[in-house]
Amino acid sequence: MDNFMRYPGWMATALDKAQLRDALDRAAIVIDAEDLERSRRDPRVRAFHESAEALLVELEAEGAEYS
Repeated sequence: MDNFMRYPGWMATALDKAQLRDALDRAAIVIDAEDLERSRRDPRVRAFHESAEALLVELEAEGAEYS
């Protein structure tokens, strides 16, 4: 076994970043419709999303780019 295989994350660092982005773009996401609807009605989830959106606006105002 090669030494580099003993370290966690060796595969991710060995991948080309463009290939990694392509793989993430093609990843399938499975969502349980009932769980999704339940989370949409949960005020804690809504508050979390609202605070995340406000933080992104604040960071972008400071010059950060998240797109």
